[in-house]
Amino acid sequence: MELPLELQNVAQGLAENRERVLFQLDLVERIAAAGTAVAEIMELNHENSVTDLPDTLVYRGTAASPTLDVSLGALAALIASGRLASVEDLAVRRRLAGLRDRFEDVVENRVRAAEFADTQIRPATRAYVDDKPANRVSAAFWAEERIVGRGLVHRSRVDFPNTLAFRNLVGFRTLLFVTTIPELRSVLRELDELLEMLRELT
Repeated sequence: MELPLELQNVAQGLAENRERVLFQLDLVERIAAAGTAVAEIMELNHENSVTDLPDTLVYRGTAASPTLDVSLGALAALIASGRLASVEDLAVRRRLAGLRDRFEDVVENRVRAAEFADTQIRPATRAYVDDKPANRVSAAFWAEERIVGRGLVHRSRVDFPNTLAFRNLVGFRTLLFVTTIPELRSVLRELDELLEMLRELT
């Protein structure tokens, strides 16, 4: 049978959210790698109060980043109307009903990581690193970086603070991003499986 219009809209929305999750996964993996690199260089030079680092590595490894922005309007409308109950496949019904909670968990962790960068990392680095690049932190900027080949243009090197307290800040911030990676991968698998299940209903 042909999918009802509501399910077609839901499938389209899931496909769009899949692209958002893919972008976030790519972004978070690069941020985590940069944060790990910064932490390793700081540890190698732990006897020095400052460490010489490329400005681009510092920026990617310590700045905030766009959070995951999902749109589940079609799914929310399907649930609110009560028509989700008309989907005969029990597995599809259950997974669609629980999808918002899955996204909310990931979004909460991404917001936490971004807020930590804004409230803890940036104030601590402001005396050492030009704060103006923070204005580049937008979805458009990070998307452009992704398109041009995973590389920001290196402009200079900076003396980066390298106290134990600051190494701990960078390490915790990196951990927040690292723990988000498996969550994003799990949501991506969930979306792939749901899209396939919806296609099989046709």
